[in-house]
Amino acid sequence: MKAKWITIISLMALLFVAALASQAQQQLLFRVNIPFDFVAGGAHLSAGEYIAFHATPTIIQLVRRDRKASAWVPVKATPTASGEPGNLLIFNRYGQSYFLASIVTGHDQQIHECFRCKSEQMIIAQSRRPVETVAVNVEPVR
Repeated sequence: MKAKWITIISLMALLFVAALASQAQQQLLFRVNIPFDFVAGGAHLSAGEYIAFHATPTIIQLVRRDRKASAWVPVKATPTASGEPGNLLIFNRYGQSYFLASIVTGHDQQIHECFRCKSEQMIIAQSRRPVETVAVNVEPVR
């Protein structure tokens, strides 16, 4: 009986430490108000205010401020060229459809290129018009 309680308490402590470690890994990047519906990481998101976190070095999580929607966005980071703006979201626009293309973060001077989802790849294959890019300025976290 005593060994059972020690095992239970040990597992609870391990889960608590794991939860703290996962919270510590999520680094708040910025807040942004996106004025149009868009697709990020394959998820369709509505216009609104979002908060971005570094979930892992290769995944950025976008969470709607009201917590009603979120997306996990796989990214590939590369250093920014000198003179790049601090924080910026860049979208590819095809007609009335917007797809998150890259996230520029000033705190680490990185461009996080988003991988194209299947629906964006299909639009590219079917479209004859060149892609239009739209930039949205980001509010830094204080």
